[in-house]
Amino acid sequence: MQFRLIWLLLYLLLSGPSAAQLQIDDKPSQSLDKTVFYFEDPSGQLTLSDMQANTLKWYLNTSGALSKGFSTSHWWLRITINNPDDKQKSCFLEVGHPLLDYINVYITQQGKLIRHYASGDKLPFYSRPIDSPVFVFPIQWQPHQTLDIYLEIYSQGSIQAPLMLWKGDAYYSHITHIEMMHGVYFGGMLSIILFNTLLFFVLRDIKYLFYVGFVISSALLIVGLSGQAFRHLWPEATRWNDVVILLFMCLTSIFAGQFTNHFLGLKALSLWCYRIINAIGIFSIFVFILSILVSYHIASQIAIATGFTLAFFILISGVYGAYRGNRSARYFIISWFFLLVSLMAFLLSKLDFVPTNFLSENAIFFGSILETVLLSLALADRINSERQLRYNAQKELLDTSERMKIELEEQVSKRTHDLEEANKKLENLSNVDQLTRIYNRRYLENAMKDEFKRCARQKHPISILMLDVDFFKQVNDQYGHVAGDECLVQVADIIKKSVRAFIDTPARYGGEEFCVLLPESDLESTRIVAERIRERISETNIVSGDAVFSVSVSIGLFSDDRCESSAEQALKYADIALYDAKKSGRNRVILYNNNPI
Repeated sequence: MQFRLIWLLLYLLLSGPSAAQLQIDDKPSQSLDKTVFYFEDPSGQLTLSDMQANTLKWYLNTSGALSKGFSTSHWWLRITINNPDDKQKSCFLEVGHPLLDYINVYITQQGKLIRHYASGDKLPFYSRPIDSPVFVFPIQWQPHQTLDIYLEIYSQGSIQAPLMLWKGDAYYSHITHIEMMHGVYFGGMLSIILFNTLLFFVLRDIKYLFYVGFVISSALLIVGLSGQAFRHLWPEATRWNDVVILLFMCLTSIFAGQFTNHFLGLKALSLWCYRIINAIGIFSIFVFILSILVSYHIASQIAIATGFTLAFFILISGVYGAYRGNRSARYFIISWFFLLVSLMAFLLSKLDFVPTNFLSENAIFFGSILETVLLSLALADRINSERQLRYNAQKELLDTSERMKIELEEQVSKRTHDLEEANKKLENLSNVDQLTRIYNRRYLENAMKDEFKRCARQKHPISILMLDVDFFKQVNDQYGHVAGDECLVQVADIIKKSVRAFIDTPARYGGEEFCVLLPESDLESTRIVAERIRERISETNIVSGDAVFSVSVSIGLFSDDRCESSAEQALKYADIALYDAKKSGRNRVILYNNNPI
């Protein structure tokens, strides 16, 4: 007797919990999530007979929808359903995750197989018994019949199996509502796409083009994740169905990053954020290429993590933009916050950290709607801000014109003089480099045209010096861009003090490159000036904060005693000489034709 009792306890322990029967009632739908037992088959070799042998330990799912994250095992589910009535019943069993690779549904009674369905997105769509973006299987019960339903699930993506039992009319009503919701979503997305496309053609602003690309790719991603793309666009392309979802993920990341760069002006605002977002965009291209070469199981996890990382950095960039006074960044922050939260919910549900339910499954759907609408508001606010600025500028201009008209009536001569002075200052500002406070390239080129024409008429000498600060990139890398700017300012000041005032024209040619126009200056005089500049710069300590350092310059010299060359030729020859100076070892003066001074 004791031996039989011990044997019974061991049998119950090994066989696991007994099947909890679900009574079919008159409700339109019933959740099966908490009545399902599951068993993991890591080998993938077990069959239905093995599942019915009562030698396996089944576990009752006590949480929400069954979710096992990214798993390569075969998962078996078991449901026992009883029809207590005296009439036959028909229902639909729904597995609400559209991205499962393989689903085998076995309907049994007292160990005998009654019906078998084979489905999954690795099979052509028309193999499904019911036309639905998710997996739906018809089930019939005879009066007082108890059915044992086994589901075998395998997928390289996330293992999720939200189970619902629907009455026929209730299911069709439910799917109609889902289709209507999708229709409203995609209709709204299409309106946003068309509107912003028109804005791009009108305003010629590339950020609207990137925004349109982001909305299109994110909408297509939703189409793929919802199963509608496989249903309507490529019902037989099973391999493409996996690849295209990763393609839409990668395109969404790329367009989102570029839109952020242009909307916030990250290149000028924060160069490190700009570089990180560009790097993630390039990595997204690599992820898509990887998805073609490796399994979807690996590539999908990398793509999800990449998208989440990008959204996090975009949110940081928006916060920094708002901190720096960008008004439109406020809408930007809110929109990406909602998207980041939805991505977190979506990602954590796929990794089995949060329960799989209607909210987590559709989080990215609702998040993308809010994010798209709020980004549209951000763009609209940007347009309104720019329009307000133009209006204020026009109003200020009109007020100024009216005030000037009144003042001109009172003091015509005085106002004319003031306007002339203002024009001179404005012209001077447009001709002066804002950092070094010497002439800029625009002024230099205009001055060269006039001086070369004058010297050519009179057959007088004219010379040009092209200067470049040696190893300037190392200054920026070692001491920072502030020190680099201070270096350019002090070099420009030395050049200005080393040439003739009101005769010679020193100018910043670009970056760390300077140019000096010396009319009425022959070769010997120009050589003296060039050496004076070079020596003064090399002997001067550049001071910027706590940093003290010195730099040298390489100088290319071109001199024409009778001004027989054009301004363009002279610049070209001086630049060649500068190149020879740098090539010869830097910190020296080289005459055109590679003649050292």
